[in-house]
Amino acid sequence: MGFNPTIDTTNNLVDIDTAKAFVGAKSDNADQEYILKSYINSASAFCNDYTHRKLKARNLTEYYNGDGSNVILLDQYPINSLTSVHDDLNRSYGSDTLIDSSDLVTMPNDIPYKIIYDGGYFLAGIKNIKVVYNAGYATTIPYDLQQACLEVIAYFFKNSEESRFGITSRTVGDGSITVETMQIPKSALQILDTYKKRW
Repeated sequence: MGFNPTIDTTNNLVDIDTAKAFVGAKSDNADQEYILKSYINSASAFCNDYTHRKLKARNLTEYYNGDGSNVILLDQYPINSLTSVHDDLNRSYGSDTLIDSSDLVTMPNDIPYKIIYDGGYFLAGIKNIKVVYNAGYATTIPYDLQQACLEVIAYFFKNSEESRFGITSRTVGDGSITVETMQIPKSALQILDTYKKRW
């Protein structure tokens, strides 16, 4: 079986047609398309790793330590929906430990990773808070985030097309060639810096 990767639809920040247009790949070149699929996966994973986030929307189940306050800061954002929040010191998370959804407030336009327990507080404990929710960018990935991902893809693609992935060569005065490690484009990193998790 030949090399024919599939796009990781859980994480991909751009689609194959957008990537092909951005790098100027030939529409009828199957090999380039296969390579680009792999680079979409790699670049999207890089964006997640660099920002310490799961950027594309998905369903999540996470556990937090309660601290006696009425606030939980979730790992991923923006919060699209809350399915359930349990507070259980025994960590069985039965129906009797479910917090009524009407008592939970999210702040999508203010602090998009914050849950407030209105009128109550989360018990102090270890992994006693279980949160099931959906978070990340849904429907449309922000255009600047797509741009950053595309620039990373283009970086991978350009170097693979030149058959020296990850390096660049330079001819010096005596005619010899030195090889240096290339860097992810600064313009992409500057965009991704604005998406980094801050806590």
